[in-house]
Amino acid sequence: MRPVDRSRALQRRSRYETFEERLALTAQPLSDVSLGMEQRLQQHYSELAPAETVNPIGDFQLETVADEQISHHAGTVTGATGDVHDLTGVNYVYGNYGFAGQGQTVAIIDSGIAWDHIALGGGFGADYRVVGGYDFAERDADPYDDGPSGFHGTHVAGIVGSSDATHRGVASSVDLVGLRVFDDSGAGYFSLVEEALQWVHVHRNDFENPITTVNLSLGTTWNADSVPAWSTLEDEFAQLEADGIFIAVSAGNSFSSYNTAGLSYPAASPYVVPVASVDGNGSISGFSQRSDRVLAAPGRNITSTVPDHVFGADGNPNDFGTSSGTSMASPYVAGASVLVRQAMEFAGFQNITQDTIYDHLRSTASIVYDAATSASYHLINLEAAIKALMPADDYGSTIATAYSLGTLADNMSLSGIIGTMSDADYFTFTAAQTGRATFSFDTTHELKLDALLVAGSSSFTDDVLTIDIIAGKTYTFSLSTTGGIGHYSASIELTTTNGGGAQSGSGNSAGEGESQVDPIAKAAYDLDQAKGLKFAGKDYLNWGGTNEKWLQGNDGWYFVRPNGQVYKWAGSGKATGTLVATLDASYYNDLSKLYDAKAPVSSGGDTNSGGKNASTGDQTTSGGTGGESGSAKDTNSGANDSNSGAESTLAARARELDSQYGFKTDGKYYENWAGQGEKWFKSDKLGWVFITPDGSLYDWNGNLTSAINSPKIAQLDASFHKDPKLLTDPPADSGSSSGDQGKSTGGTNGGTGDNSTDTGQGENSSGNGSASGNTLAKKAYELDQQLGLRSTGNYYTNWAKLGEKWMTSASGQWYFIKPDGSLYRWNGSQANAASSALVAKLDASFHATPSKLHDAPSVNSTSTVQEAYYVDLQYATTIIDTQWATTGSLPTRQSVFDHAASARAQVFESRATIRESLAACASATSRLSFFAAYEQEASYPYTDGIGAATRLSSADATLAVDHVYEGLRSEDLRVEQEEGDETP
Repeated sequence: MRPVDRSRALQRRSRYETFEERLALTAQPLSDVSLGMEQRLQQHYSELAPAETVNPIGDFQLETVADEQISHHAGTVTGATGDVHDLTGVNYVYGNYGFAGQGQTVAIIDSGIAWDHIALGGGFGADYRVVGGYDFAERDADPYDDGPSGFHGTHVAGIVGSSDATHRGVASSVDLVGLRVFDDSGAGYFSLVEEALQWVHVHRNDFENPITTVNLSLGTTWNADSVPAWSTLEDEFAQLEADGIFIAVSAGNSFSSYNTAGLSYPAASPYVVPVASVDGNGSISGFSQRSDRVLAAPGRNITSTVPDHVFGADGNPNDFGTSSGTSMASPYVAGASVLVRQAMEFAGFQNITQDTIYDHLRSTASIVYDAATSASYHLINLEAAIKALMPADDYGSTIATAYSLGTLADNMSLSGIIGTMSDADYFTFTAAQTGRATFSFDTTHELKLDALLVAGSSSFTDDVLTIDIIAGKTYTFSLSTTGGIGHYSASIELTTTNGGGAQSGSGNSAGEGESQVDPIAKAAYDLDQAKGLKFAGKDYLNWGGTNEKWLQGNDGWYFVRPNGQVYKWAGSGKATGTLVATLDASYYNDLSKLYDAKAPVSSGGDTNSGGKNASTGDQTTSGGTGGESGSAKDTNSGANDSNSGAESTLAARARELDSQYGFKTDGKYYENWAGQGEKWFKSDKLGWVFITPDGSLYDWNGNLTSAINSPKIAQLDASFHKDPKLLTDPPADSGSSSGDQGKSTGGTNGGTGDNSTDTGQGENSSGNGSASGNTLAKKAYELDQQLGLRSTGNYYTNWAKLGEKWMTSASGQWYFIKPDGSLYRWNGSQANAASSALVAKLDASFHATPSKLHDAPSVNSTSTVQEAYYVDLQYATTIIDTQWATTGSLPTRQSVFDHAASARAQVFESRATIRESLAACASATSRLSFFAAYEQEASYPYTDGIGAATRLSSADATLAVDHVYEGLRSEDLRVEQEEGDETP
């Protein structure tokens, strides 16, 4: 009957009824001389108790339960089923392969299933996880577990397939069928079990997913390896075995009554798999019957689903309880058989039978010695069982070991396997011609494919990877999973563009009249046109914890990661979604390049890139490593309009503003500090000023929450936000020059690499690249000296799915560098590595060649302790922030002192003062906020700390914050005076 009709159950819900022992959950007892009557049938479990009050019952026959033991359970229970999943390897299988029983159905022959339980799907029928069943006791099609002693079938079903995150079943995605063979009084009959087994045979293929497994957690008083003369189920068992169905049966709980090996019936049937129970430590449970044939699985103190009425109906079917017995071990093996079958199907096995699965589970099992019988038994080991079945990795899993597809000249195909949740297959190819390569993928099983181009322009949407290719250039891409594993195959189609040819990097071939389009700019333009991207007023920096920035499209939200990867948000969670384009870091730095993308212009001849530039003179665009093609300073912005031959009005206005207000910067622009996408710098007369993405320049009003209401100084355009140096260091008046100023290639974005001077014939060819490259080399050397960076011989590329490469420090701390050159100190979490602390920003060349960092050559320059201050401060911040997050209390002065001392040993030895300051300032919540601000925005100089702290702390904490600030700032000034360091 359905929940709304079970009035009898609700009237009795406060406790279990008290039965005489011989009648509890049994049929009428069999007389020794009357074989026509039903044999006694029992469920093999202890009395259910709320999870917090479990006390295993010695003989494990059903006994009465005192009212106080059936108190309502409200809240999270302890003793979760998940605790034993480590013992059996279930957690390993789920975490590494994602196997959870997809595509199969398990039939539970028991007291029914409370199908409305949230962890069992919340409903009944084809659209739910309990897809069907039958109530043989009441002769209707609703097998709801509603008897006053009901719970057993629901508990068993949850062990097989609960989807609850805390109390997850062995096969949490499997479908279920409920077959009720116990009546309201708890009495069960073999005649009903026989009908249920026949029902399974008839209906095994009636559902979307076939019935592959049956569980019977029930039996009689019997202890032998042979079936009794009165057995009535053998024909049905033989039929199901012939059908290829796995039949798990509880071994029985009466070992203490016999003290010798043997099995209850029907576990003794040769057509089924008998299951014994082990405790949490892996030893055979004292109550469990056993024999050489058994598979053993956890059966003591197992927490699983129970109907709402068991602990007092509250209308919320989300209850869990804990029980013990071979009744709990049997469904554990039933679920394990589902996972093994799933792995066998994945590996291509044919004609999978009960014997196939049973033999494999035994051959990979852990051996448990039992002193009571002086025998050894087989405890299931799912980790070993599944590992033995899975195919070997077929392609290289790093950039260094990428599988070469050779020269891609014709259409071809590709196939492979993503065999684990962390697997990644890397491929490399060389383009024979300029155009586009399209990889159209088909996948099997549960695989949700993700494709990523290591460098270059690409998009991946609806399992189609599109890469813009240039003849002679080599490309590397990876395939991985965002969910599930499986096989993939791809057809590769090449499309050639007219006029294609080798990419010009020297100002020669492209200038001969051939036409090329910057593939990254084209990918950005195409995406903007397709999705109608727009700025939301703020970029919500790091909302998802990966330092990403956000913008809107006509079909939802998109975010851009620091390396230029663009994702379509999944709509839930944090920064998760589908990769739709791979651009470069400049699009992250300036979102307007994406949401207001300009149509790309062909290069060569008379355009922006390569060869003789008819408009601007002999300029080229090769720039430095990672340079941005053709846009060092955008001639279309008006900032330095070389096409007109005369200086633009805005460029002149910028120079006037700089002269009036004395703008300056330390090289950092502290983007999005107030959440408006703005960039910040200083004015000698005004203090802090900022410029928003549309080019509006403001004099900060001192309030971060209302910064946008600050007085407006001037209206420029987006190019000044993109490159604030046009304000803080405006170019000299170029008058009516031919435009050499307007395209100093290499420029702000392009000129950071070490090869920035190799730019062709341009008269101002090096741009800012040479100086910037030298600065970064100096910075890399200082970092290497401070941290003692070293390579292990393997960069473990993309281990955290960030495209990163890894190295260690002298202290054993791991660091990684992202494709855009950002160096991070790892926080210890693979899944959340993106939230690690930023240590320094270099450029993409250091990611391409990490030895430039961990074996950095000496640079002739005066070293500074400024970077060391940041490192020291971050170390102390980490320990403060971590303890506050986990305990809600601040660390002691001594623990901070010790931590800072450890950091001090890894950097310069001369910073005792800052160490003392940290120790002295770690005792108040407001001061904690000061350090937390540094942890979140580690690139701030100390002068910004007071603002950050004020934002995070209360007004009455100003004095405490000032104390910290002054202590740190005075030390900075002292060092500046002693070392002559001009860095503020």
